[in-house]
Amino acid sequence: IAVARRIIARMAEPFAFAPDASIGVSIGIAAAPRDGYSADELLSAADRAMYEAKRRGKGGFVIHVPSVETVGLVPSMGSDLGFAGRPTNDNSRLAAN
Repeated sequence: IAVARRIIARMAEPFAFAPDASIGVSIGIAAAPRDGYSADELLSAADRAMYEAKRRGKGGFVIHVPSVETVGLVPSMGSDLGFAGRPTNDNSRLAAN
């Protein structure tokens, strides 16, 4: 989650060669083994989460939630909570798209 926040913040900064240009990013996050074991499964889950993030507006990220086969928006940027309001302290590997 911290990496997603840093990517979004850095991409929002103006570019020295084109200060009037702006770029927005939408990030989908999937974790093994919760969202799959193979690269294809993880990329597919991250892709679905990314499209949900885009649907909700650029400049955000979504963590894939497989149990409902929908994705849940992570709480506000200042929060240390993950999905469903639970602390995110697992060491799962992440795949971001």
